[in-house]
Amino acid sequence: MIVRLRHACLTGVLLANTTAYAGEPSSLVPAKLTESADVAFCAAGPRVGVSPLRRLTRFEYNNTVSDLLGERVAGLQSFPEEGGSGFDNNADLSIAARIHAQKYLSAAERIAAKATADLPKLLGCKPDGKRELPCIRGWLKTFGERAWRRPLSRAEFKTFDVLYHNLRKEDDPTTSVRLILTALLEAPRFLYRIEESQPAAAHELVALDDYEVATRLSYFLWGTTPDTILLQKARQGRLHRPDDILKQARRLMKDVRVKIVVRRFFDQWSGVTLLERLQKEQKKPQTWKTLAIAPLLRQQFDRFIDHVMWESDGTIATLLTTPVTFVNKALGDYLHMETTAEGDAFVQTSKDGDKRAGILSLAGFLAMQAKVNETSPIKRGMFVREQLLCQIPPPPPPNLMMTDLPPPNGDVQTVRERLEDHRLDMGCNKCHKLFDPLGLAFENFDTYGAWRDKEMNSPIDASGAIVASDVDGDFNNLPEMAARLARSQQVADCMVRQWFRFALGRTESKADQCALAELSRRFTRDGHRIPKLLEAIVTSEAFLYRAADRTQMAAVEVAR
Repeated sequence: MIVRLRHACLTGVLLANTTAYAGEPSSLVPAKLTESADVAFCAAGPRVGVSPLRRLTRFEYNNTVSDLLGERVAGLQSFPEEGGSGFDNNADLSIAARIHAQKYLSAAERIAAKATADLPKLLGCKPDGKRELPCIRGWLKTFGERAWRRPLSRAEFKTFDVLYHNLRKEDDPTTSVRLILTALLEAPRFLYRIEESQPAAAHELVALDDYEVATRLSYFLWGTTPDTILLQKARQGRLHRPDDILKQARRLMKDVRVKIVVRRFFDQWSGVTLLERLQKEQKKPQTWKTLAIAPLLRQQFDRFIDHVMWESDGTIATLLTTPVTFVNKALGDYLHMETTAEGDAFVQTSKDGDKRAGILSLAGFLAMQAKVNETSPIKRGMFVREQLLCQIPPPPPPNLMMTDLPPPNGDVQTVRERLEDHRLDMGCNKCHKLFDPLGLAFENFDTYGAWRDKEMNSPIDASGAIVASDVDGDFNNLPEMAARLARSQQVADCMVRQWFRFALGRTESKADQCALAELSRRFTRDGHRIPKLLEAIVTSEAFLYRAADRTQMAAVEVAR
């Protein structure tokens, strides 16, 4: 996600008769999740927020088709845009218009045409003579369950069976199966993750059935449809006990696909997803483009995430403070790093480790949180405030005229000096003191993410202070700030919130306070290890229940 600079003053000036923000930073400090939950509310039984109807994202659609048919899907750019709360799977903001329905139909037709080119391979049998109907019906039963993530009902099976019979009056088996497959892939039950378990009488919560749990598990941890083992467990009714669910989650987390999903979380959380689109003023003629730096930064970022999550201890502390990074020869040279790397292969290094602080010092992240031609302590500081502390500073004062940071002038040359001069306006300082000092910790890293000791021939001063947090205090550089943040319960709680949003495809609500408090307790008990947080989420009330929402039930009726 790109941090939106929508807060007070930013790099602007106040007009006359403006009322500046009068609150104090302490008002930003959220209570700990374990302290903010209403004890009586939680004691009354499971409570969860409303689960919106979730459509497959482009990533999920592509993976699902690939796992079902072995085909990657072209033309996904024309599918509906996704996004919100930083993640592309936020169903609260997922909208599909008529044009998108047409795109889904076109995609289904292309996929079906390609899949039926070798009909016996698709069906697993030859549909000829007396074996035709048993072959088709066997495939329809098996594929229907995999595609719709639950068995076809008798009525659904009969509908497709009759349809095939009618199609065969005029077409051959290949054409008839192609049209059946198209219908399966364009149906709402394929495109949407519909949950239709019925609530018990007078109950506001619905326990998900085994197939619905299998679907949530698979799309959260793998980004794709349930595999044959999950479907088998669902068929056997063995996915409603937490122990059984945890066992399957741990199986899924041993697969390489969970690495891809975890990378996607951190890519979107940090903004690195958009790195290939980033425009930069060239340090040397065309080096950013000709050396293809952006793809290298993505590789470095993903390699770092893999290392922290699966080769190290997976803790927040390691994520924020490890001196380890990964470079190849071209990237090491570009970032002015000492390295033994030769050629294209990335190697692990911790040289100059006293300059780095985990994910916050990765060049891809730093380049995204900067301007085209200079650093941006505002953007970088806002990231810390919003995405690590989960604090949203107050809105800008009314009648604010937004302008860019003034250029160097006279004695005011460096970015730090220009920001300090800007904060002399007390109306601006009210809010800028919340994020400017945090962003200044990154000043040793230029707009490309490379290390620098000086700016405008002046030594870099990367000192600052954290305020309005549970780890307030001064720091001298980025590693010191990161070390403070790594000790913060607010940061740990924010990580819980971020993963909760990613797993459930929605923003948390008041009804989720009990589930969030329990996740926070378990996360702390497990030493703030993020893989353990994923295990806690899949066995949480929020993951295993849904609210009996009339809107979703109406959508289910439409899908029927």
